[in-house]
Amino acid sequence: MMSLSLAQLRAVDAVVRHGQISRAAQSLGVSQPSVSNQIQAFETTWKVRIFDRDGYTIRLLPSAEALIGQIQLGLQILQEIEDTLDARSQREARHLSLGFSAHRLIMPALAAFVRSHPDIKLSTQGNPTLSLIQALKKGDIHLASVSLSKPEPGFHNIELTRRPLVIYGKKGHPLLQKGPLVLENLHKQAMVLWNRQSGSRRRFGQLCDKADVTPTVCLEVNTIDVAYAAVAAGIGLGTAIEGEVLADDHIDVVRLDAQDAEIGHYLLCLKGAEMRPQVADFIEIAKTCTTA
Repeated sequence: MMSLSLAQLRAVDAVVRHGQISRAAQSLGVSQPSVSNQIQAFETTWKVRIFDRDGYTIRLLPSAEALIGQIQLGLQILQEIEDTLDARSQREARHLSLGFSAHRLIMPALAAFVRSHPDIKLSTQGNPTLSLIQALKKGDIHLASVSLSKPEPGFHNIELTRRPLVIYGKKGHPLLQKGPLVLENLHKQAMVLWNRQSGSRRRFGQLCDKADVTPTVCLEVNTIDVAYAAVAAGIGLGTAIEGEVLADDHIDVVRLDAQDAEIGHYLLCLKGAEMRPQVADFIEIAKTCTTA
């Protein structure tokens, strides 16, 4: 099946506009033979004559005027599409959309990126790990900072750090006064846990299943603020990644004592997206930032 060649259409249009092959070639940034060959190929392919040639003179045939009008209209539409895509590309180059599951862990990189790239518009969203992975797949965000036990298949993965899980609870909770908390002590213990979209919740669940430990889930939450408030109010103990919550006047925090009780903190993007300048810059900054 024959198809139109954009190079041929542009060569025809340039000759019509400039009236000479030499000037047409100059405007297109190609050689004169290239323009001549494109025109000849177009006429041969479509069995139509567009120009009348007499030595170095080339004139548009009256019978081709309507066709030339269509060609020029098509090229104008194509130019509008290219302009729109170029403008969109430039906007995208000045924008980075980042999702994160644990804001404290990514904040040093976020702050460093803002300082070094004041010209880039940065938008963020906080959500559990699995929700952010779906957002990446749909193209809603460029980059996600998430907690995973191992790299996520199908994505470009960068492990920034690997940290232990911690247990936190209302200030003075008796289980949190003697250092690391043995996992088996959480059997039937009242707990406030993230929903199952959370990477740290999924990891905690895997550890409990392996140790045959069944906590009593009093409340499932969607945000760290609600989890903190519920735990500080004494509803139950919570679990998090070390550094995600900090001990203060309202809560105590201890490490979870269990085999392999840790989780990786990753930056994820779609494969190939790591080559986009703003994504690549954020990744490099995040690699050098100390999140401990």
